[in-house]
Amino acid sequence: MRIDGPGLDALADLLKVESQPVFANIETSVIEPWFTQAFDLLETPSPSAPSRMHSTLASLVAFLYEHRFQDGSSPDDPVPGMLERPLLRMRIDYAQPLRLGDLAKLAGMSVSHFIRVFRRSMGTSPIDWLRRERINQAKHRLLESDEPVKEIARQCGYRDPYFFSKDFHKLVGMPPSLYRESERGKP
Repeated sequence: MRIDGPGLDALADLLKVESQPVFANIETSVIEPWFTQAFDLLETPSPSAPSRMHSTLASLVAFLYEHRFQDGSSPDDPVPGMLERPLLRMRIDYAQPLRLGDLAKLAGMSVSHFIRVFRRSMGTSPIDWLRRERINQAKHRLLESDEPVKEIARQCGYRDPYFFSKDFHKLVGMPPSLYRESERGKP
């Protein structure tokens, strides 16, 4: 099994994989369910498989993170302090039109330097990070409300519902309405 995608270098740095590639002292019985579930998802593809795989791998990574730092040590801060304000702004005001110039100003950088530092630290561009934040917010709203997809798109910063659906499908692997249907249908 291979995990691929943006931000993996930052994740590997956070988990100190280069200096400590082996996660020692983990009982096979503790970690086996994640792998079993992942392989089951690979063997029986379904419309919800990509999102379920994402959830399974996120849970596995969270476990590895907790295991790595269970001794009270802490990871090196993967986010430079200068990016804290722009990231907070994108998390809080994700539905608002945000300009790179304004975010760079919050970081005290030029736009080009901000983009380089952000990409190096976060593993993706500020625009892609914001898109993912908006889609994550939309996923929550799709499951927690019965509002039309068009309204959820607007609430998450998309002026064009068609573009929202296209972006959602690209990042999640299925259209918003199918995501809502498949995730709500789970026991």
